[in-house]
Amino acid sequence: GAMVLARGVRLKHVLALGGLAIAFLPLAWWSMKDYQRERILAVLDPYRDYFGSGYQLIQSVIAVGSGGLTGKGVAKGTQSQLLFLPEAHTDFIFSVIGEELGFFGATVFLAMVFLFLLRILTYVRFVRDTPETLFVVGSFSLLTFQYVTNLLMALGMFPVVGMPLPFVSFGGSSTLTFSLMVGMLMSIYREVR
Repeated sequence: GAMVLARGVRLKHVLALGGLAIAFLPLAWWSMKDYQRERILAVLDPYRDYFGSGYQLIQSVIAVGSGGLTGKGVAKGTQSQLLFLPEAHTDFIFSVIGEELGFFGATVFLAMVFLFLLRILTYVRFVRDTPETLFVVGSFSLLTFQYVTNLLMALGMFPVVGMPLPFVSFGGSSTLTFSLMVGMLMSIYREVR
C-alpha cells in the first residue's frame, strides 16, 4: 500500500481496493485450512487449546510478563532457557528480550528499532528518482511490517506466522536479505547526498 501511494495512486482508489479485500474476508476464512483458522482463533482465546495452537502464544506472553521492569538477566529467563517457549531464538526472540531485559530493556530495543526505521524514512527526502523512492518506501514498509508483526505475535495479539525479527532473530537467509537491502539503501543515500 505504501509503495502504491508513493507512486501517486489516489488514496480513494487504495481505500476502495481495501474495502473490496475486506468484503472477501468471509470467503478467505472458509478457504483456509483448519490449522490456519486455529492459529487465528488461538489469538482470540489461546486457552481453548492450551497445549495445542495456543501454547506458543501463552508461553510468549508469560515470558514477556515475567520479565518485570528490569528482567531476569541475560540467559536467565525461565521460559526461554528451560525450553517452555518454542522457537525462542527465531519467531519469539522479542519474548526473550522482554523476559531477560524486562520492560526497560524492551523499551530501549523498541527505541532503537524506531530510530532505525526513522532513519530509513528520512532517506525519502533526498531521493529524486521514482525507482529509488519506491525502493526506499518499500524497504521501510517491509521492515516496519516485519517488526510490527513479530512484536504483536510475541505479545499474543497476532497469529503465529513464523516471521523473523529483522537483524535479531537467528536465521541466515533473512539476515542476508535484510543486510543486502540496507546496503542498497546506504548506497542510494550516498549517491544522492
